[in-house]
Amino acid sequence: MKIHTSNFWLFFNLLIFSTLMCISSNSWFFMWMMLEMNLISFIALMNNKSPNIYLSESMIIYFLNQVLASIILLFSLISLNFLYESSLFNFLIMSFFNISMLMKMGSIPFHFWILNLINKMMWMDIFLILSWQKLAPMIMLSYYMMYPLLEISILLSLIFSILFMMNIHCLKKIMTFSSINNLGWMMMCLKMENLIWTIYFMIYMILLFNLSTMFYIYNFNSINQIFNNFYNNSLIFYSINFLSLSGLPPFLGFLPKWLTIKMMILNKFILFSIIMMISSLFMLKIYIQMFLPSIIMCKKIKWVKFNYYYPFSSMLTFMTFISIFTLIIFM
Repeated sequence: MKIHTSNFWLFFNLLIFSTLMCISSNSWFFMWMMLEMNLISFIALMNNKSPNIYLSESMIIYFLNQVLASIILLFSLISLNFLYESSLFNFLIMSFFNISMLMKMGSIPFHFWILNLINKMMWMDIFLILSWQKLAPMIMLSYYMMYPLLEISILLSLIFSILFMMNIHCLKKIMTFSSINNLGWMMMCLKMENLIWTIYFMIYMILLFNLSTMFYIYNFNSINQIFNNFYNNSLIFYSINFLSLSGLPPFLGFLPKWLTIKMMILNKFILFSIIMMISSLFMLKIYIQMFLPSIIMCKKIKWVKFNYYYPFSSMLTFMTFISIFTLIIFM
């Protein structure tokens, strides 16, 4: 795979710069401009790294979806500058704004474009689109949140992500639906407390980067490849990160979910918190079903020698154990 280094760093820096400028701006029009710059930078970055016809077709679908979301966003932003006597019209404007942000993030039911795109992307690009590319829309969503619409999207993301993950062996689709499920949790964090959302998003990026790095190094695309080509200690590392991503205590991924549930109970969202805990249990069940049988069937543990990449991955894996100490601090 040929990568033009100078172009890569140009587009990558524009990608980071546009997101940071968007979330730090006070002007809606400037935010919209930075979102468009971010879109162009991401498409150019993907085509620079993997210029093939199949990815190009998917990027066209991605581009059309983002353009449609931007048109809806621009219409709602222009309409927000005017005051209307009709509360119904104001409700529709706010709904359009929220829908545009949900489309950009790929939340259910606006997730179909991301499934078509993910299958043709590299792992580090998948990390970007499942984490960094959701940062600016999520921050903008927190400014004008239409709670009935947002709550419906959260419930759909929590429920249907689990249903779609059942009997799937493709790692890219598994990570996509896992991201949609965590997106539901993060949107609830936005509704409750910005600090908890910040903690959740940072921990989610760490865990996703850890998994994406290992998948990229060993070029894995399915669960069977992990089982057939990895020694037992490596399989355990994968299992730890997946279980942490699902929120199993005392791993690092449990901390933000515990803080979210605690804040929801304090704010009397009892029924919603029960639904989210049940969703998390089903997600944990799916991950355990994927890895536990293979670990149990292993008779001997063969420890592999570290290569140049493995110490870094192991260091990130070790970070999943530290939540037991952070829990003591927050309790």
